[in-house]
Amino acid sequence: MVTLLYVSLCGISDIRHAAIKNGLHLGYLVVMVFVNAMANDGSARSYLLRTLTALFIFFPLYRFRLAGGADVKMLALTGATFGPMPMLNILLYAAICGSLLGLSTVFLTRIRRGTSRWTERQFLPVDALRPSWTGRVRRGPIFDQPIPLAACLAVGTWQQMMAEGGGRWLI
Repeated sequence: MVTLLYVSLCGISDIRHAAIKNGLHLGYLVVMVFVNAMANDGSARSYLLRTLTALFIFFPLYRFRLAGGADVKMLALTGATFGPMPMLNILLYAAICGSLLGLSTVFLTRIRRGTSRWTERQFLPVDALRPSWTGRVRRGPIFDQPIPLAACLAVGTWQQMMAEGGGRWLI
């Protein structure tokens, strides 16, 4: 239940404000450490170690500007909660969701502009894919709005929780 609430709040915050407060991540971390400490087998320490390992693994996404810092923290915390194999499924579901969201954004942008046919410039803005000298990716005419990665991760996490048997995660 806590994980479902956490990913839902992260997704909603990312959609509405394009940012996720650090307090939300910290609160989830504290609750999960407390829950794992109640197991009395040293799993609180293990949870913190899994979180740090996941942060180390997902940090290149932030470094190369493929994901925001809050998205990487969300990936690390859900990765520590679920483990490595379910996390691959979560990333797959999130990639599918993000692809559908990105394609729908491109088509809705085309419809809103009223263009009758695709041109190479509209379909693949090369300037948007070429990094600038500062290391940041330039925004092209189609990519006016960033895709909320946390919302896609929330959908992927929800799908993984239901695939594993939702009753286990509703506690």
